[in-house]
Amino acid sequence: MEGYLEVVLVVLALSAVFTFLSSIFLIRIEKKLGILCKDAHKPYEYYVPCIGGFPLFLGTLLGLIILAFLDFLDVKLVISSVTVMICGLMIGFLDDIYDLKSRWKIILGFIPAIPLVLMGCYKPKPWIPFIGSISLRTLYPLLLLVASTVYLNGANMIDTHNGLLPMYALMVIFFAFLLKISTVFTVEEVVLATLFMVTLLIYLLFNMYPAKLFNGNTGAYLIGSILLLTIVVLRVEFYAITASIPMFLNGFYYITSIKGFLQKEQVDRPTTVDKHGCIHPSRKLYPITFVKLTLLIGGKSFSEKELIKVMYLIYATTSLLGYVICYTLGYS
Repeated sequence: MEGYLEVVLVVLALSAVFTFLSSIFLIRIEKKLGILCKDAHKPYEYYVPCIGGFPLFLGTLLGLIILAFLDFLDVKLVISSVTVMICGLMIGFLDDIYDLKSRWKIILGFIPAIPLVLMGCYKPKPWIPFIGSISLRTLYPLLLLVASTVYLNGANMIDTHNGLLPMYALMVIFFAFLLKISTVFTVEEVVLATLFMVTLLIYLLFNMYPAKLFNGNTGAYLIGSILLLTIVVLRVEFYAITASIPMFLNGFYYITSIKGFLQKEQVDRPTTVDKHGCIHPSRKLYPITFVKLTLLIGGKSFSEKELIKVMYLIYATTSLLGYVICYTLGYS
């Protein structure tokens, strides 16, 4: 067991280093090519490389391949996981390049779930409080398709400020990991979740305030696909619903407030930034986002750094709440 752990730690270290180095490389390449976007939440001119995601994908891919080669992960699981991530990455990249219409984002969002369904890399027995595990053999694949587009597009929609999306994903996966190791788990589940956490943490270093690399749609959809994988492979569907409350509320209020699916260029910004760098909710009622609600409920403006800390706390709280509910009610 000790030798097993050492090998896994070495693989995780290699993935971390590769994620770090490839992030530095991508930043340099995008700066050289002029692939830069203005950070709208800074009170001064600040431009950042704006198509991320690839370092996170490459670091995770390296870990998955080595772990499969060493028989620490099932080859079928690795193939389906890599395919899911490639689908998410490419959908986001297409969106970055061609600015896809909202309806296409929703339709394409179903695709990452297809490899999981075709390869049978899921257990159609979600756990529900007071009921236990229930069999949904016919319905589960359909719910998986819906969850795919919800998580990919939901992740993209909450990627509003430096570091918010990677931290949100990290919190959801971390407490899912804790739930598994404190109840019932397999080695594959723990290893996969740990790999995701390690590469996300390294990637976060470049995306957190002040961001050196934006996720772009490429990174956002990739992170959404990683969340989908975590939920399905670890079989933590009910936990994920609670942990994802901020994402669900953000999507619900945004879509209902603008009465449909519109391109972001067609919608007024929900927040404004003054010359001192303080972020305020816009005076216009719509659109409504989770960040805007947070500012309104707080009754004050925040600097971007302060707002990010508040959002981090919210993400940690909802994920912890999901863990506590599932653990207390006998998750198995």
